[in-house]
Amino acid sequence: MSDRAKEQLPDLVLTLRHRRIAVEEKIRQDKRNNNDLKEYERNKQKSYKNANVQNENVPFQSTRSRRSRFTNSCLISSNVFMRFRLIQNEVYNIYHIFYKQAEAEVAALNRRIQLLEEDLTRAEERLKIATEKLEEASKAADESERVRKALENRFEIEDDRCTQLELKVRQMSSLLQETENKFEEVARKLAMVEADLERAEERAEAGENKIVELEEELRVVGNNLKSLEVSEEKALQREDSYEEHIRQLSQRLKEAETRAEFAERSVQKLQKEVDRLEDDAANHRARNHALQEAILEAAAQ
Repeated sequence: MSDRAKEQLPDLVLTLRHRRIAVEEKIRQDKRNNNDLKEYERNKQKSYKNANVQNENVPFQSTRSRRSRFTNSCLISSNVFMRFRLIQNEVYNIYHIFYKQAEAEVAALNRRIQLLEEDLTRAEERLKIATEKLEEASKAADESERVRKALENRFEIEDDRCTQLELKVRQMSSLLQETENKFEEVARKLAMVEADLERAEERAEAGENKIVELEEELRVVGNNLKSLEVSEEKALQREDSYEEHIRQLSQRLKEAETRAEFAERSVQKLQKEVDRLEDDAANHRARNHALQEAILEAAAQ
C-alpha cells in the first residue's frame, strides 16, 4: 500500500461509515413511509365506513339518488382502492428491490470497512514500525550531527595547525635561504683559502728546492774546503758567510714551514666549518622535508 493510500485510508473508512449510516437512515425512512401508507389506507377505509354511515343516516332521500350516490361512491372507492393497491404494490416492489440492494450494499460496505479496518490495523502497525525506525534514524542523525560537529572542530584545529606549519615552513625556508647564502660565502672563502694554500705550497716547494740546492752547494763547499785547507782564513770567512747565509735560509725555511702549518690549520678549520655547515644544511633540508610531509598528511586528512 502506498503512502498516499495510507494517508487516505482513515478518510475512506469515515466516508464508508457515513454512507452506511445514510443507507440505514434511508431504509428507516422507507419503513416509516410504508407505515404511513398503511396508516393512510386504514384512514381511508375508516373514512369510507363513516361516509356510508352518514349516507344511511340522511333522511328523506330518494332511492335512486341514494343508489346513484352509492354506486358512484363505490366506483370511486374501487378505482381509488385499485390505484392505491397498484401504487402500494409498486412501492413495495421498489422498496423490496431497494432494500435488497441496500442490504447488499451495506454488506459490501461492511466487508469493505472490515477489510479497510484490517488494512488500517496493518498500516498502524507499519506506522508504528516506521515511527520506531524514524526514532532510530533520528538518533542516528543526532549521532551523525555530533560526529560532524566533532569533525568540524577537529578540522578547525587541523586548519590552525596547518597555518602554524605553513608559518614554520616559511620561517624554515627563510632560514634555509640564509644558510645557503652563508654556505656560498664560506665556499667562496674556502676557495680563497685554497688558493692561498696552493701559493703557500708553491712557496714551500720552492723553499725545499732551494734547500736542496743549498745542500748541494754545501757539499760542493765541503769538497772545496778539503781542497782549500791552505787558505784557511779565506775558507773560514767564506764558512762564516755561508753559515750566516744558511742561518738566514734556515730562518726563511722555518718561516715558510710556520706559514705552511698555519695555512694547513686554517684549511682544517675551514674544512671543519664547511662540514658543520653542510651538516646544518642537511639537517635543515631534512626538517623541511619532514615539515612538507606533515603538511601533505594534514591536507590529506
